Amino acid sequence: MLPETMPTESVRIAGAAIGVLVILYWTFERLRGEDHDPVLRMSSSSDSGSASFFVSGVMAVVVIAAIVAVLVLGLGGAGPIVANPGAVLVFLALLVFAHWVLEKEESET
Repeated sequence: MLPETMPTESVRIAGAAIGVLVILYWTFERLRGEDHDPVLRMSSSSDSGSASFFVSGVMAVVVIAAIVAVLVLGLGGAGPIVANPGAVLVFLALLVFAHWVLEKEESET
């Protein structure tokens, strides 16, 4: 739980900006012709067991875009952090579509 003095809107803006920058970096890398797929990887283990999370390619972009969308829209009672969240969502959808097209072209060659 965040303290009451924490500027939650500023944290949401920063998180959304970081997410968009990550997607733009992945897009730039793919357009440059690098052979690196976007990857999200996390693993954790303890005495009771272990858990792993791994997504790559366009699904990694979808995960980050979904997190950005939740931060921008402010689901759960908070309002949107931008005046026109539709434009941000369309921009995210275009980035996801671009990654899907690039991934499809890579798999066909």
